[in-house]
Amino acid sequence: EGVTPIAGLLSVARGGRCGEAGAEEAEGFPGGPAAGLDHFEWRPLRATGATRALCWCATPVAHDSWEDSNSSAALEPHVACSSPSDFRLQVGLLEILGPLPGQRFECRAQGPCNVAPVRGVGLADGHVLLFTRRSSCSVAKDGSGQEEEEESGAGNGDVEDAIALPAEHCGSYFKGCTSVFPSVLMDVP
Repeated sequence: EGVTPIAGLLSVARGGRCGEAGAEEAEGFPGGPAAGLDHFEWRPLRATGATRALCWCATPVAHDSWEDSNSSAALEPHVACSSPSDFRLQVGLLEILGPLPGQRFECRAQGPCNVAPVRGVGLADGHVLLFTRRSSCSVAKDGSGQEEEEESGAGNGDVEDAIALPAEHCGSYFKGCTSVFPSVLMDVP
């Protein structure tokens, strides 16, 4: 006989450790911890590139029995899994490929814009950046996750969104990942 899986919640820590005092959940994982037995899923993932700790908390069924952990009641959050400090068991690391947050770059109007070095996890030549005049890269006014068009600048000749040329030198330690927005995209009216 094999071991019966136990229902649990899987959380992603902001840092590299689970269950520490003051531990926080990582941003970008909608709905908080994912429930499951052996498959855990978040959709859509909006987290930035990083390596984060995967933290697990067992969720016993309502009558505190570990039996019948395949029932839907076993997937309901339990009081014991209500704060990040309850997720003490680190079951692995999650490597999220993508750029690191909080980077700033400066460009001037009327010329090409070289954005470098872009730092991140698993960046590769060919990746592209989006330049937008919107306040966010994705727009969901109704909270549904469906992207909607914004009216600011659309249809009046202004460039609302522009995609950079494919990135180069991502494997170079000295140059770093470089993206270029051609000068035509940087012409500001």
